[in-house]
Formats: sequence, structure tokens, C-alpha cells
Amino acid sequence: MSPEDNERTLKISLTRRLAFALVALLLFVFAGEIVCRTLLYSSPYEPCPERSAADVTLLGDLRLNVDEISLMDRNFPFREQTNSQGLRRATDVELPKPTGVYRVLCVGDSFTYGPYVGNDDTFPGQLETRLNKQLEGRLIVEALNAGVSGYTICDEFSLIAQRGSASKPDLVVLQVLANDLYGMYDFMRQGFCRGGQYCAKPLPDGRSLGPRCVHRALLARSALYRGVRELLDLVRVRVRELRVRQARQAQQQRGDDHMTRYFNFELAQREQHEQRYAEIFAATVALCREQQIALLVLLPGKTNMPGVREYFARLCAEQGVELVDTFDEFSRFEMDQTYLFPKNGHLSRMGNILVAQQLAAAVSPRINAAVAEN
Repeated sequence: MSPEDNERTLKISLTRRLAFALVALLLFVFAGEIVCRTLLYSSPYEPCPERSAADVTLLGDLRLNVDEISLMDRNFPFREQTNSQGLRRATDVELPKPTGVYRVLCVGDSFTYGPYVGNDDTFPGQLETRLNKQLEGRLIVEALNAGVSGYTICDEFSLIAQRGSASKPDLVVLQVLANDLYGMYDFMRQGFCRGGQYCAKPLPDGRSLGPRCVHRALLARSALYRGVRELLDLVRVRVRELRVRQARQAQQQRGDDHMTRYFNFELAQREQHEQRYAEIFAATVALCREQQIALLVLLPGKTNMPGVREYFARLCAEQGVELVDTFDEFSRFEMDQTYLFPKNGHLSRMGNILVAQQLAAAVSPRINAAVAEN
């Protein structure tokens, strides 16, 4: 066999090996995807929530015109419906807002969005039903659910600034939670950042997908990719927890328990995020006042993370904003009655009803004043 034949045979052999390795890799990924889709839940993330800043027809950031059974957890399927305006609502709301309508825009994270329950059983849905039943047609209340899983104050400011005025709300309910501070971490912002003034990147112009959109498309469509990402995020969290545990033990050995009121991340970073959060919170209050929209802050559930209730109470007192804290109401019940998952703390239907009751009591005086004006 001539040298040319040997070289040709070697190339063919190498090509075959590469092709075999590629096919094996594809089969491995395919098998891994099947296993992950069987064992893991499907993703709640939308493929690409980024919208053009010039699009004035949208009121929220959710996928449009969805009507499907969501399997975020296969043991708790629920019907997810969104309208053509990006809200978790089966029907569109009328624009411009008609007379005789009191509109409440609910912004927040997954506690507002309401995983594991249907649209009507989220606290915005329960609030709308409860208030309309009380009013008996004297005024129509619309509670718009613009919650998005993973959002924190910078995303909520951006959402209100870009889309808040379009729906002409009479009241914005800003739902806050202990993990809003955790959501300020850079690695969390990479996955959830909406874009805007306080999001360290501009709003999308709608001309290109960009790496974040590809990332979220993979989160939405690939259980294997999502599983790997969740594993990496879990490792990051465990490393942080280990550092905090070690630092706390060192503090206690020195007789100083100062760090015991902080949870799951380092003292210096917690203080940094609290300060940054307070700055954006103040900007959100100023934005609502500039647009002449009333603002109400909601802290749902029963947090057991030290210092959180006091932190949000102090923020609201400094800005002159009413805070609805449901801790005392939730403390009357066993956790598994008011939470669907004690592990991750999301609300059951009963938990959403409790939140809606507390909210209705706070909102009713404002609505009664609006009825009197009409």
C-alpha cells in the first residue's frame, strides 16, 4: 500500500471515529434529556421574554396567549393561562382603561405569579373576585397579575417604568420577599435580569436574541440543560452556606453572635444588597408618585429569616408607604395548610386566599374613596 493510500485510510478512519463520537454524544444528550424530562419538572421560564421597549401593547413579561397544563412539578399540575398583553389572565384588559374600573397592578416574583394553582386561585385572582363581590357592581375591580418568577426590585422597577403607565393602574401592589435580597446576586441576575436602568444592562431593542435569550430558551426547552444549571446553582449556594457556617462558628467562638441574624450569604454582601435594594425601592416609590399611582407593599407568607420583616418595615416607614405583612395571620395555621410546599414556601390555594383577605382589607378604603368620588 502506497503512502498516499495509508494517508487516505488514516483520514477515513479518523473521520469515522469523529462521526462515531459525535453520534454517541448526541445519543447521550438525547438519553439524558429523556431521563431529565421523566424525572424533573418542565421549566416555567419563557423562551424569550425580551420585548422591544417601543412595544406599548404589552402590560407584562409573560409568554403570550398561553393555555396549557404546566408541569413545573409533575405531582402538582396546574392550568396556566396568559393573555396577549403578557399578563397571567385569560382575557385582555381594555385599553385605555374605561370609566368605572379600579385597576390594581400586582408586580412581584413567583409568589405573585402563583405556581401550582390556577389563575383564579392566585392572590391577584382571589383579590379581584373578593372585591368585586363586595362592591356589587358599584365599581369594577381588575387585579392584573404581572408576577414573574425570579424577579426582584430592579426588574419590578423596570417593569413599572416601561409598562406600568400603559395599563393606567390606580394602585400598584409591590410584592416583596426575603429572597429578593438573594436575587440581587450577580449569578441570579444573569438568569433573571429583565433589563433597564437598575439592571446593569439596557432594555432589549427587539433586533437580536442575545446570549440571555438563548440561555432562557434552553432553560425552557431542555430539561438536561436546566438540570445542569440547577446543579451548578445548588453547588454555589452550598459553598456560600458553608462559608457562612464557618464564619458564624468563628464569631460564636469569639462570643459574638452578630451574624446569626443573617441568612445564607456573607454579612458584607447582605449589607451591600440591602443598601442597593433600598436605593431602587426609593426610586420605585418616586416613580409611582411621579406617575400619580398609589403604591402598596405586600410581604406574603410567614418568613422565618431573621431581620427580614424589620428590614421591609423600615423601608416602608422611611418612604411613607403602607406595608401589608401577613406574618401574624399565617402564624395561626400549620405550614402545610397554607403552603403547598413547606420546602420552597410557595402558597397553596388557601395561602393565596389568606393573602387576598389581608390585601382586600388594606385596599377597600381606597376603593370606597373611589366609589364616593364617582
